[in-house]
Amino acid sequence: MAIITQLKNLFVFLFIKNLFKIIFVIVFSILFFVFLFPKNELSDFISKTVADQTRNQVNLAFEDMSFTSNLGVQLDQVFFEMAGRPPITLKELIASPDLMAALNRKPYGRIKMTGLFNGDAEISVSKHKSENGDNKADQSMIAVTANQVDLMGLKSFLKLPFEMHGRADLNTKAISIFQLTPPADGTAQPPFTLVEIPELTLTVKNFDMPPFTLEQGMALPFNVPGLKLSEIVLKARLYDNTFQIQELQLGRANDELSGTIKGNITMMKGPMMMPEGYEITTDLKMRQSFHDKISLLLPILNANRFVTPFAGGYSFKSKVSWSMGRAMPSFDSAR
Repeated sequence: MAIITQLKNLFVFLFIKNLFKIIFVIVFSILFFVFLFPKNELSDFISKTVADQTRNQVNLAFEDMSFTSNLGVQLDQVFFEMAGRPPITLKELIASPDLMAALNRKPYGRIKMTGLFNGDAEISVSKHKSENGDNKADQSMIAVTANQVDLMGLKSFLKLPFEMHGRADLNTKAISIFQLTPPADGTAQPPFTLVEIPELTLTVKNFDMPPFTLEQGMALPFNVPGLKLSEIVLKARLYDNTFQIQELQLGRANDELSGTIKGNITMMKGPMMMPEGYEITTDLKMRQSFHDKISLLLPILNANRFVTPFAGGYSFKSKVSWSMGRAMPSFDSAR
């Protein structure tokens, strides 16, 4: 009983008589951490950490930093640059890491970006679970959503050889393997390896691509006609180095071009995801105005035999294939 009495007295002394002192220390600590902590001095530290973790492939800088209610970090006026790509500026970036996963050196968490190509995006990383419920300890699931992304800004970042206008929404999931620790033999390895993209949906509104001339990799300059579409919807997946176009819906009934494209694109194995061949089927309808744009191009491609006139326009049904080393694709009857 004496021991219990002493413990009771200790409890009263610590948590009753000194209650206000304890509250004062806690409140002062929170205020110091949120308002007085030298957050700006962490900019160089964070930039260096990001560069080290990405092996100098990413440069990150920002004007101001604050902490969120869930122990996340908010960065304002962010400058983001990847090796070989134009820089990206963001109005706001909020990173909410999974603290328990971080202790185990797992890059799980969520990132929200405001002002990405004048749109918004969110990336979440979690442990991948297979369809049968088994955990894949060495694989991560990356979910990406983006809204109202300006295609012109995206064009500049990807260094595409043509202009394009419109707004895009993206919803996709990717399975990857992160390699944050350098190999023991010192060989250069990418920070992560893409395993599979089980689902991808891309929607573009008010797509506008002005005419342009394609010269790179072509024996002769190739004039590509302009194209305007009220909507484009792509549903696809990537597996075993094959990009499967489940359905690419082009335009609507009132557009000068409308219809669907399906097929497979074979990608080269390695860090660079470059196509080495494709085989797709087209089922398209075009108005007279668009047919006039490509009337000289169809005979060059030997594709005019698959154009069939009907009331109000033309239909184009064909199987199109191409493999690396060939300058032009080949057209055949769709089956």
